[in-house]
Amino acid sequence: MKMDRNVNKSVIRRLANKSMENSRTRNLFTCLTIALSVALVLTFILYVFGSSKEKLRLLEDSPQVSYMDITPEQAEQLKTDERVKWAAADSKAGSGKVGNNRLLVMYQDETFMERDQIEYTGELPEEDHDIMLPADYIEQLGLSVQPGDTVSLDLGNKKVREYRVTAIVDTPSKAKNSHKIYVSLPCAMMLKGESVPTVSASVNMKGAMDMDLGTARQSALKIGEAAGIPEGQIKVNDGYFGQAGVSRLTTGSIITLVLVALLILAAAGLVIHNIFYIAVAGKVREYGQMRTLGMTRQQVRTLVSREGMILALKGMPFGILLGGVMGYALVPKGWDTFTFLGAALVCLLLGMVSVGISVRKPAKIAAATSPIEALGYTGYTEKMKESTVLKRRLTPNSLAGINLKRNRKKSILTMSSLVLAGVLLGTIATFIVSYDPGASADNFFPEGEYQLQLTAESGYDNNDTSLEGRVKAYAQLQAEDVMGEGLKEELESIDGVISAKPWKYLTIAANMFGEEQQEGVNGFTEADFALLKEMDYDGPETYDELLDAPGMVVETESNSNFKEHPIKRGDTISVVYYNQTGERIEENVPVLATIKMISWNKKNVEEGRDVRLPLSVMGSTLLMPAKMLDQWTTMNTTYGYEIAVEPEAEKAVGRELDKLFGAEENMYLSSKTETREYLENESFAMKMILYVLAVFLVAFGVINLMNTIMTNLFTRKKELGILQAVGMTKEQIRTMLSRETLSYVGVSAICTLVFGGGLGYGLVRACIQLGLGVSYTFPWIPVLLYIVLLAAMQLIMTQYGVKMLQKETLVERMKETD
Repeated sequence: MKMDRNVNKSVIRRLANKSMENSRTRNLFTCLTIALSVALVLTFILYVFGSSKEKLRLLEDSPQVSYMDITPEQAEQLKTDERVKWAAADSKAGSGKVGNNRLLVMYQDETFMERDQIEYTGELPEEDHDIMLPADYIEQLGLSVQPGDTVSLDLGNKKVREYRVTAIVDTPSKAKNSHKIYVSLPCAMMLKGESVPTVSASVNMKGAMDMDLGTARQSALKIGEAAGIPEGQIKVNDGYFGQAGVSRLTTGSIITLVLVALLILAAAGLVIHNIFYIAVAGKVREYGQMRTLGMTRQQVRTLVSREGMILALKGMPFGILLGGVMGYALVPKGWDTFTFLGAALVCLLLGMVSVGISVRKPAKIAAATSPIEALGYTGYTEKMKESTVLKRRLTPNSLAGINLKRNRKKSILTMSSLVLAGVLLGTIATFIVSYDPGASADNFFPEGEYQLQLTAESGYDNNDTSLEGRVKAYAQLQAEDVMGEGLKEELESIDGVISAKPWKYLTIAANMFGEEQQEGVNGFTEADFALLKEMDYDGPETYDELLDAPGMVVETESNSNFKEHPIKRGDTISVVYYNQTGERIEENVPVLATIKMISWNKKNVEEGRDVRLPLSVMGSTLLMPAKMLDQWTTMNTTYGYEIAVEPEAEKAVGRELDKLFGAEENMYLSSKTETREYLENESFAMKMILYVLAVFLVAFGVINLMNTIMTNLFTRKKELGILQAVGMTKEQIRTMLSRETLSYVGVSAICTLVFGGGLGYGLVRACIQLGLGVSYTFPWIPVLLYIVLLAAMQLIMTQYGVKMLQKETLVERMKETD
């Protein structure tokens, strides 16, 4: 009676369980592979969704609207509006420097304090001359102050007054020499010289995350209208809604995630397929015996598939747990339990499908072999061309080659898995070692290690932070010749300074795209003009011709708005600027020439040229000859200096520059080293996820190699016993097996070096075109470590396997029937 006529589901289940009990090595490798692949896919999903969730959470609780210069009563009315989630009032009193400390003095209500998570001991300031001081600033001043004490301080406005300290701010200042001083509203009025109190209110509207910019503006206007606030005092944060859209997952992000997941599952699936293929090849006789007893082809296929599903169900929970831990560790602030559960379910389904596909072919092989064929099955059923050589010398090396050729399919599968892991590792490692976000600092500092430039803070005398207010503030500083020749001489007199190169820049308000925006005009030199002429330049042929009258050179690819508002040679641009005497000037400036800097830069990348732009040209939309810029504004438009120093004196020069200019209110000092460190820290999370992927790929390769070695040993017990019986020594057996696995390692090593390096090079070239800070470097260390690891693993596992075989006698091994 055939088995399909019996109630045999429990029989298949028991046979599968029994088979698994006898295949512990295969089970271990399969479970590990499944767990690692599921963990890696889940980690990627949680990282992508977590990063998006983290950004959206930060945005969700941030204000979208500012109501400026309103009364405290209007601010309170905003707080009670049912359309408002929360509203907080503040008023900036001014800023300045006392010694090396930069002070920002401001009033904030209790809601603002809670939003900023400011911890303090005492009470919020309410009366005239009431203030709150940061504990770390008190420590720097060397004072002993408690809430209720009175202190005499200069808050940066060059006036020493007595203040009553109502509270001590326990929250550390964000920067060592930058502190916030919180004052009462009457105190802020006094410092600003106002007679009528005004505040600004930051408002978070209910449901803003689901609004577009137009809807948000209408809602903000209605809320303001209810509080009696004119439209001109309402400002909607355009960037909020743009950033909210960017922070949400896009179709492109989802597609990329799917492709990465499929790539990981393909790599894991290939390993699983190879594991089951080798296992099935070693158990075909057993399946033939089952067929003889009446088992159908479908039942054999079900038996093998069931083993795969059981192993999947055993390995996936560990993978889910590991992936969850790694996903949380990478983006703890983006953790969401529902996202984790949904992602875990997706990974379970993908894992089951991947395992099902991977074991399908081995199950089909097992089912397709008839009972008669199974009796003579050796695992080497491929047809081989008969040799014309009548005799040959058999050595461990030649026997290893013969064994690889006897079952090309198994050899190809094993090599393919190792090669795929190696190539992907080589590609990813190439990007990791080539990606140097800090290298962008070299572009920001093309000719020096330090930059000293202007900065126009609001101060106490000028609280106008509007567009035109900023334009005027910078013009006033340049009119005072803050960055004049005297400063250049002072900089170059510092020991270790090679040169201090000035660059010119003017802040203006320009109307190029239908509304007035802040822009800057870079002043370029005659030497820079030769560079501009390479950038698809359309304009006068000589630098002198550009000096005949004020006019702009426009970079027409730097802003996407140029597509809707194209600018060409001969057009005019409406600009507002201030001259030497502080006179406001509004005029239409002609466009003398146009350039295409972005296309030019891409061409350089394609041709392998590394051209570093000077600061006088870098990031420009509007340019003007430096001489004409000074003449046009009737003042020295020097904006800053790039300071080149001797390498051994870099730190000493940095300390001296900080000592000389760190306390200057209107100067900002930056360094290449600090910029590099900042950029590297920003890219840490991305590098970590790539390192995780690389480690998992190595694990896939090692698992596959270990499985191949161990299954080869245990499925060839009888064959190895016969070879020993006819005279092969233990050492020769070990050498033969070692040569076989070294072939796998060798092919994987070559493909990793050639194809992994080649694909990595292509990836780096693509990243360069996207403007990322990359410079091609071959990943010798990770690639060589991978190759050494595979070689060491094959040696250790071969030695271990042969040692395990020796525990059985030669007679016992020759009696093996499967």
